[in-house]
Amino acid sequence: MVEQTTTTAGQQIPAVPEVSRMPRCPTCDQPLGYFARDRLTGVLDRWGWDETAPRAFSNAIRRNQPIALLVVDVDRFKDINDSRGHAAGDTVLQAIATELDNGTRHADIVCRYGGDEFALLLPAADLPGALAVARQLHQRIGALVVPVRAPRDASMAMLDGHSISIGLAAHLPGQPGAPTLDGLMLDADAALLVAKQRGRGRTYAAMHRPGPDGANGLDGSDSAGLAEPDIIADSAPTGLR
Repeated sequence: MVEQTTTTAGQQIPAVPEVSRMPRCPTCDQPLGYFARDRLTGVLDRWGWDETAPRAFSNAIRRNQPIALLVVDVDRFKDINDSRGHAAGDTVLQAIATELDNGTRHADIVCRYGGDEFALLLPAADLPGALAVARQLHQRIGALVVPVRAPRDASMAMLDGHSISIGLAAHLPGQPGAPTLDGLMLDADAALLVAKQRGRGRTYAAMHRPGPDGANGLDGSDSAGLAEPDIIADSAPTGLR
């Protein structure tokens, strides 16, 4: 979980570990893991994702376990920056990252993938399990009330009504084709695009269905990351409508 610290305004934000107290690489003397953390939110950054996610994915495949990937986009985040200022946007991102981290297991990987987009890798999670996590995350973010400072007079305002869109993809044991983490990310991204086009505040999942001869994909071809998946809506969404 992300460690917390309290600002003078009483806000809980992720704490960045003191560099002097962190173990260092014996070769380059840099703090181990320090640059794999996003300094704003405290979750992994792209460097950390590239170090940990491929290994977790390979372990799941080797153990014949399911694994799921969620791509999370903060809905209308630009509106917060435009109306409240970038400091307020940073505070909202910190709060959302904390909820994403607290709403997942210790073994799950949470990353700020870029801007207002996060990636979550869930080892040993099948499609129903991943959908259950997505629903919980919708509820957590929807319940957030984030105190932020006004850009001009430094007065405090309470921002609520937050929502996220989620694209989900899962690899299941026995699924045909050659699974790759990049392929899973492409599927989750495709599902996220549909979620945003259909109104935001909801989850869509990418599914590869067996073809008529047991092959994967809508056209009956072997997937190997090439076939287009079905994009389906969560049957019990909890996001904002």
